[in-house]
Amino acid sequence: MLKRSTTVAVGALCSVLALSSQSAFSGELCISIGDIKSNEGTMMVAIVDNETSFKESKPSVASMLLPTHSEAISACVKSLVDGEYAIRVMQDLNNNGEMDTNLVGMPNEPWGTSNNATGSFGPPAWEDAKFELSAGGATQTITLNH
Repeated sequence: MLKRSTTVAVGALCSVLALSSQSAFSGELCISIGDIKSNEGTMMVAIVDNETSFKESKPSVASMLLPTHSEAISACVKSLVDGEYAIRVMQDLNNNGEMDTNLVGMPNEPWGTSNNATGSFGPPAWEDAKFELSAGGATQTITLNH
């Protein structure tokens, strides 16, 4: 039979291990989007955790629709699993749910990605946009391209 002091110590140790394991496997991702030049439309944010979803502009982890009411907006996503992520942002000026492009495929609407990655003659590469999220969380500041 355990003495009371031993039981309390074991209980405290279990609580510390539970808290440390929980924080080791989840983090908070905060996203700030700047250089918003128009209050029109909606900001579409996609958080992905793999190259295929990033290339196809499909959210694999989370997506958000944010109002564009100021020059900069922020949002946070909690309890994400540790790992590699990338973010794609598009200001859908006409609220049609897709990126409008010109005749040669260049975006007609403001857009951005994590790490402010840009591509040459096409979208940014996963390698340039990905970042690491750990228990301490991560912050990404994205400046829109116009």
